[in-house]
Amino acid sequence: LVFNSAWLLIAARAVLGFEGGSMYNSALAMVHFARPETQTGYLVKYQLFVVVGVLGGPLLSGLGILAGGAHGMSEALSGVVANAVLAAFGLVVLIGLLTVFPKTWSEMEELAGGTGPTTGSPANQVVAQTGATSSSAAPKAGVAIAFAILASSYLRMAQRLMLESGGIVLVAEGFGWGSGLAGVAFGVIGVFKASALASFAIWFSTRMSDASWLWVLQAAQVAGIFMMIAPGHTLTPGFEVQFSVGAIIAYCANGVWGGVITSWCLKQAQPGTIFSRENLLIVSQIGIFTGIGVGGVISRAILSRDVSEVLLSYGMMLIAFLQIFLVWLVEPPVLTSRVVVPIIVTTAAGVYAVMSKSLGGSGVDNVFTYHIVFMMLAWFACAPSGLLAQLSSDGGEQVDRSAAHAKWMGAAGFCAALGYYFIFRAHNANGKSHFGNGDIWHTLHVVLGYAALVGCAVQVGTGFMKRFGDSEKLKFHGQAGRALAAIAHCAAGVGLWLQFAPDGGWSMPLRMTLTAGLAIVATIGLRARPQEILGEGCS
Repeated sequence: LVFNSAWLLIAARAVLGFEGGSMYNSALAMVHFARPETQTGYLVKYQLFVVVGVLGGPLLSGLGILAGGAHGMSEALSGVVANAVLAAFGLVVLIGLLTVFPKTWSEMEELAGGTGPTTGSPANQVVAQTGATSSSAAPKAGVAIAFAILASSYLRMAQRLMLESGGIVLVAEGFGWGSGLAGVAFGVIGVFKASALASFAIWFSTRMSDASWLWVLQAAQVAGIFMMIAPGHTLTPGFEVQFSVGAIIAYCANGVWGGVITSWCLKQAQPGTIFSRENLLIVSQIGIFTGIGVGGVISRAILSRDVSEVLLSYGMMLIAFLQIFLVWLVEPPVLTSRVVVPIIVTTAAGVYAVMSKSLGGSGVDNVFTYHIVFMMLAWFACAPSGLLAQLSSDGGEQVDRSAAHAKWMGAAGFCAALGYYFIFRAHNANGKSHFGNGDIWHTLHVVLGYAALVGCAVQVGTGFMKRFGDSEKLKFHGQAGRALAAIAHCAAGVGLWLQFAPDGGWSMPLRMTLTAGLAIVATIGLRARPQEILGEGCS
């Protein structure tokens, strides 16, 4: 009764909350003292020690409970022993830190490489180390970076918890391993993740730029998630091995990606403003704790409908594509709030609306849903951003804008292909025609949709030829791209008003809202000019 008092448990949670908040201070210290070229490695090591804590905490507490039980203690007293073991371990770590930690500020600066001044506030030293200026920093870029670090922290933690909690349910029930063996299996996956984080921090973090690593890690994450889907969506003997390998690849890539993108965002901080490193790290913590709270809930809600690796993997895949979109969004030259707000809001609202059955959507357990999701990602998000990337200019070379344009449009083509794949599967499963059902509006949607797909394939091909061949021979590519975007947006606009859910579908206000958002996004992509995109200071 004493040790299980509700008030004592609440007080203990409050103490743990303060302790969790100290993670921010440790990350801030690492960012401040690390030199720019080693910052990414240190932030990945930070992720490593989080994993060590996630694995080590249950291990130590479990040993304490087993020790208490072995000595005939009650469950409550065994819990006290477990807490005492954890507290003793924490005390040993604290004493060790106090023993080896430098005693003066100048000594810490010297050990860190001596790149900054030894006096003044940490914020001033960051300015000196990075050479950044606070008064001339672009506020629009600051908004984009703050959004990036918030969304990336939220997405990676939501995906991580989705795999951890949902994967354990799937392995325990779907594979028939039981909860005990499933827990051990994911403990092993956690060891692989810790090893990947340590290896990256020690040997690989300085081999490429942060931006390059983000693409490599994101590609690895997508590949791992695809491996988690059973061939023919049937759990055949031996699939457990494929699933485990895919989960290890996706889990490791997720962890390393988190450290890299945090470092990447912090290197673009604006000291002396609300977009300083200190504030960006606070924003990151908000995203992390929100993702922790949401990820497990989402995965269990999905698997409560059907214990299927398909639903779990599709949910993780959606987050992976949102992560890709996020990185592209904050890369120059698409760094303006005018672009960020309508694209993000419209796409996110559309994706949520189709996944939510309470809003009249078809739900996450319906294959057809992912036709709409990926078509929205293609034509609400990627294509308009690709047009903007080609039009906008921040003083960079034409080839840089063309490279950004190629990335966005390649992503649009990829998402459009996935969108068609899911509608093809849905039609086959229900025995429906791939060319409409006779209704005039549905037929119009189908005709425009196929025209957009064909045009997308042509544009990807001619864009590749234009980028790597003689660009003077393909001057029609730009105007054809605008025409393609107009056709695709018309197809999407018609699709927003079709009846696709058995329970009545979206309400009239929701359809009108999404249509208005699509119109804004389409107008931005088709009519914007450099001075309209960048605002003041651009002639």
